[in-house]
Amino acid sequence: RGVSWYRLHYTVPFIYEAQRLYLQFDGASLVADVYVNGTYLGKHQGGYGTFRFDATSALVVGLDNVIAVKVDNSYATDIAPLNGDFTVFGGLYRAVHLLAVDEVHVDLMDHGSSGLFLRQEQVSKTSADLYVTVEARNESASPQSVMLNTFLVDDGNVIVETFSSTEIIEAHSGHTFVQTMIIGQPHLWDGQRDPYLYRVYAQIQVASTFKDVVSAQIGFRSYSIDPDKGFFLNGRYLDLHGVNLHQDRLHQGWAVSDEDLDEDFSLIITMGANAIRASHYQHSQRLYDNADRQGMIIWSEQPILKSILPTSAFAQNAEQQLTEMIRQNYNHPSIIFWGIANEVMNDEATNTLLQRLNGVAH
Repeated sequence: RGVSWYRLHYTVPFIYEAQRLYLQFDGASLVADVYVNGTYLGKHQGGYGTFRFDATSALVVGLDNVIAVKVDNSYATDIAPLNGDFTVFGGLYRAVHLLAVDEVHVDLMDHGSSGLFLRQEQVSKTSADLYVTVEARNESASPQSVMLNTFLVDDGNVIVETFSSTEIIEAHSGHTFVQTMIIGQPHLWDGQRDPYLYRVYAQIQVASTFKDVVSAQIGFRSYSIDPDKGFFLNGRYLDLHGVNLHQDRLHQGWAVSDEDLDEDFSLIITMGANAIRASHYQHSQRLYDNADRQGMIIWSEQPILKSILPTSAFAQNAEQQLTEMIRQNYNHPSIIFWGIANEVMNDEATNTLLQRLNGVAH
């Protein structure tokens, strides 16, 4: 466990001139410091969530740029996990991306999330209430009249519902759009019986020009948990049989491919499981996407286990990692449970932290 350095020479294509540029890291363990052409962009602490930095002013379009990343997985007392029965591998073990967007775009700086949040309520075979929240951003030098067009599309690519709203967004400011749709007779996401998915597209428009679009899958489902009778999906009892899943492979550590993850997932289904506890940390989007498509029930948890330290720094990092996990995975219908900790001590300091994290999650 220690420091690794990565350096990449990269020429930003001219087609990205006048656009805003962001560096996205899908996973870096455990602490990452990012530099572009010697300019320090910032630090991220936590080995499992996506994070981004605004690199617009540091990257030079059309010329050679040097992107340098220091990643350190040394033991740290203020970053979870503090211990556990698994190896905390280091380095850049998931993909890194350059994102290019217009000055008017869906916000990219909300804890690594997509900026699109889909909340479903009152779900039944008859109807479902869908609340679409989109965080829009105007980084231009003047106010803009921004229209948000939202489309709900079924699995045959047929538009089911549309909604549009307009707001004046001031220069270098943001606005959170909230739209409500009532979906009649939704085709329910029913676990492995019928993992039916819709897709929501959120399109940002200024005048007659489309500036940005983001999308997310959604499966309409209801669930309940009874302490005596168990788990119910869409009003019907479902007996959960599951496994705990880690993200490592022999000779690869955490640097596994999508094909590796797909093979693990296929083996789990072949075993007869219908639930996965994604232990002990936030996993890659590939896992959650597979679960959505194949009707698996997911318990997603953050990396607090065994013990904590009763410090403000540890609590703040725990809150950050939990917030990242939920915001980045908010729309997945497969995720039913959010785990705030695992196998921790029953003492005053731990319970105080758990109460705080429970509040953050809600």
